[in-house]
Amino acid sequence: MACMLPKKMTLNTLLLSALVISGCSAVSHDAALDNRQINKDQPVAEELARKLFSSELSCDKVTDKVLSRHNVEGAPMGPVWTNYSIAVSGCGKTSTYVISCKGVLSLSKPYCAKKGS
Repeated sequence: MACMLPKKMTLNTLLLSALVISGCSAVSHDAALDNRQINKDQPVAEELARKLFSSELSCDKVTDKVLSRHNVEGAPMGPVWTNYSIAVSGCGKTSTYVISCKGVLSLSKPYCAKKGS
């Protein structure tokens, strides 16, 4: 014998399913937001890489070059993670640092840390 659901329950289930599906499809990836976030975090990541190099090698005259940068996908409305690979040179030496920053575009300064530390 087949189980029959009341019409009201079936309609409610159908409406709820449609709402959930439409809500999920409404979340879209915003490339412009990604670019703003990665551009905003980059100076903080570069500053951290230079400070790490200076303190590890006791060298004050340093330059840096961003080798790569990308956003890490996360929750649609949550914090955005940006990762940078940064080469720092000075005093005849070069080191590469992987810096990860967590921030929200509206905040003044992201939190950045050396990856793996």
